[in-house]
Amino acid sequence: MSLVDTERQMLEEASLSLIYDLFLALRPESWRVADDLWLTPTQVAIITVLASHRGPCHVTQIARELRCSHSVVSRSLANLEYKACIRMRRNPRDRRRTLVEIRSAFHVARAARMWFRRVPDAVALLTFDGLTTLRDGLAGLMDQVQLVDRFRRGW
Repeated sequence: MSLVDTERQMLEEASLSLIYDLFLALRPESWRVADDLWLTPTQVAIITVLASHRGPCHVTQIARELRCSHSVVSRSLANLEYKACIRMRRNPRDRRRTLVEIRSAFHVARAARMWFRRVPDAVALLTFDGLTTLRDGLAGLMDQVQLVDRFRRGW
């Protein structure tokens, strides 16, 4: 593999990684994924949060990470449980709290694959200059999204 090929591959990987990060950060823009899975954007975001943790999460923890109200997360979790995507159970140490975990890794893989499957083909068609511009633009956009997020949280 030549140096140019290696650099191009690194640009493609960096661009795809930034696209995925933006996808997670811009949750309201995830309707296309949600429609493909017959899930709401909040449900897709919950599955993403659960996938990022090694074990079960508390409902409050999910609500905090998504910056959603407890009631919105609870309704979405009830629907996800009905669709057999997750499993909910009482915390054995504190029966007032509920633990949530993904029922199967299949759902996580499917959620990521549905939206992400078309992106690598499109990125591969870009010229080297196009890839550089894409990577730099995505990095700048991600910085702005994080800045707005910090501002909303009060730094």
